[in-house]
Amino acid sequence: MSFRKLTEDELEELKDEFIQYLVANGIDAELWKQYKKNETEKADLFIQQFSNVVLQKSLEKVEYLEHRTPSDVKLFYCGKERIDLIALKSSVVDLTNMAEFNAEDFKNIEIFKATKPYSKNREVELFELTEKGCQITTHMLYDLLKQMV
Repeated sequence: MSFRKLTEDELEELKDEFIQYLVANGIDAELWKQYKKNETEKADLFIQQFSNVVLQKSLEKVEYLEHRTPSDVKLFYCGKERIDLIALKSSVVDLTNMAEFNAEDFKNIEIFKATKPYSKNREVELFELTEKGCQITTHMLYDLLKQMV
């Protein structure tokens, strides 16, 4: 399984964890410097492997995702075996700031609900959704809308 490579900023934030990862793989500071200088492909492979471990562990913890545009909102509950969707759609109401809604706005919003099992590995599907613009979120809006549909 391969996700994206962590950015320089992300690697810097995880510097201590990356050092531990290298040490666990028998690479000390001197050897790492040699890889970075003389064997960049090998160094890049270790960064990619570390990135995969970090992203896999992070995605395993994800429960809710959200994607918003002015015309639709998609809220996902990411269960272990399946993903549940609650979607709002409107060609009249701007859905980007739902805190400003009034009762009239709800008359112009369609609400959909769907469920599907994962067609790939769960974490791969969640990663693909985040790459398409989904953000990790909390349960609050999903739970509120679930009561409505």
